[in-house]
Amino acid sequence: MAIERFKDITINGRDFQVGLVTAHVGNWIVLQLAGGKASDFDTFTKIQNFLMSVCSAYVEKNGERFALKLFSDGKWCVPDIEYDLDTVNALYKEALAFNFDPFFEKLMKEPTATSETQT
Repeated sequence: MAIERFKDITINGRDFQVGLVTAHVGNWIVLQLAGGKASDFDTFTKIQNFLMSVCSAYVEKNGERFALKLFSDGKWCVPDIEYDLDTVNALYKEALAFNFDPFFEKLMKEPTATSETQT
């Protein structure tokens, strides 16, 4: 089964593309979320940077439409997004959902192991 690596979304009338983080990065993020470490500012910043680095904004130039990476190497590549809290927050939520909802949904459906107790 092919993995869907990108998803197109619209936020506040603007088109974006959300991508998947690598499984290695995703595993680290899951461990941070499960361990309650995502509320630490440095950890949250790392998570947000990983997720923003797989997001792109669609732009049009000379009649061509293409996806322009939003964030790379700790810097915003689309400057007007940096101070748009509403859009950044929506992108963060979309990237979290796209990357982790299927994983957690599958995890919730798996039967849990139960141990038999001896009496």
